[in-house]
Amino acid sequence: MPSVAVKLNPLNDTTNTGIDGKYVFKSLVPGNYEIEASKQAFANVTKNITVSPAKTSEINFALEGIPVIHFSKSDLDFEIDLISLSFTISKTSQGKLGYTLAPGKEWISVNPISGDLDKETDTITVTINRSGLDHNFIKEWISFNYSFHQYNLQDTVGVYLNGVLDQDHNYYKIVKIGSQTWMAENLNTGREIVLSSEPQNNGIVEKWCYDCKDYGGLYIWNEVVQYHAEGVTPGLTQGICPVGWIYQRFPNV
Repeated sequence: MPSVAVKLNPLNDTTNTGIDGKYVFKSLVPGNYEIEASKQAFANVTKNITVSPAKTSEINFALEGIPVIHFSKSDLDFEIDLISLSFTISKTSQGKLGYTLAPGKEWISVNPISGDLDKETDTITVTINRSGLDHNFIKEWISFNYSFHQYNLQDTVGVYLNGVLDQDHNYYKIVKIGSQTWMAENLNTGREIVLSSEPQNNGIVEKWCYDCKDYGGLYIWNEVVQYHAEGVTPGLTQGICPVGWIYQRFPNV
C-alpha cells in the first residue's frame, strides 16, 4: 500500500512509504518508540517498537479501510396510509462494524435497533404508530450511528408521512378524494431552464418556472411522458411522476 504516512513518536518525525510499501527511520538512538501509520479512508494503526544498539528493528502494519455504508433507501415515504417499510444496509471494506439506530420520535419503531455488519447485508424494518398523529405531512429522521476502531460516524434516514416524495426529494402534500389519492401541490421535479429555451430529449427532466416554489414547474407534454408519447395511456403511465404514481390528462388540457 504506497504513500502511507508513518509517524515516529516521541520524535514527531514523519515519513511516507515508498511504492513497495517500505519505510526507514535512520540514526535512531536505542529506546522505545511508538509508530503510527495512517492513510486517508483507512483506520490508523499504532504499534510500539524497541530499538536496540547496532541492530535493525522491523515492524509491519496492515491497515483496514474505513467502511463506507450503503443504504438501499435514504428516505422512507409512508405516504398517507402505510405503516411499515424496510431498507437494507451494507458496507464496503473488511472488518466488523457495530451500529445502532435512534428513531427521532417515539412513534417510530426500528427492528433491529442495533447489530454488527461484517460481510452480510442487514434488513431494517421501520414501523409507524399513526395513533394520535394528525394528517399533516411530517418529516422526521432515524439516526444511524456506527463505530469502527476509534472512529464514530453517523448517517440519517428520512421518514416521511402523509405526502409523496419525488425523484429530487421534494415532498408534496396529498389528499384522498373518495377511493383516489391526489397530489395537493403541483409537481416541481427536474432542472429549471430559461423561458426562451426548449426542453430536450436528453434524459434530464426539464421545466420552466415562474415561481416554482409556490406554483411548481411547467412542462411540455413530451417531457411529462419522457418522450414516449406513442403507446402511452393517460391514467396508466408514471411518466415523470413519483414512483408508484400516475398522471391524469384531462380533456382539452
